[in-house]
Amino acid sequence: MKETRAVSKVVFIYALVSERDGCTLPWYIGQTVDCEHRLQDHLRECEIFKTRQAEWTRKEKADGFQVALRIIEETVKDNAHEREEYWIAKLRQVNPELKNSTAGNAHNGRQKYLLKVQAQQRERLQQDAAWLAQILKTFLPKPARMDGRTK
Repeated sequence: MKETRAVSKVVFIYALVSERDGCTLPWYIGQTVDCEHRLQDHLRECEIFKTRQAEWTRKEKADGFQVALRIIEETVKDNAHEREEYWIAKLRQVNPELKNSTAGNAHNGRQKYLLKVQAQQRERLQQDAAWLAQILKTFLPKPARMDGRTK
């Protein structure tokens, strides 16, 4: 049980790099608990989001260059934001064109987008619930009364 809790607190600070420059320059710094899954998220999300990182990833893919994820540091959840901010500041000195739009872990654009999508889905759920109720009322037989009559 203790091992499960310890594993769940592990966070990796990573850099996105590109085959274009031989995977030498960091272009984006982030944090994750699952590096492979996070890289796949970045590769999918670049088609949806309009962040600097998403636009960079989209361009690299369009130009035929592979984007990879490099692990910079392993840390614990409680220190992850601080370590991410540290590495953004440090690696911005290496690449001033780092695609992080903030000092670290704001994810404002993505968060706003997800909140908007959730609100739209909730509205659709209400509409679809009304539709479902109408379909059920229209097409399912009315339950029989105890006396055998339908009305």
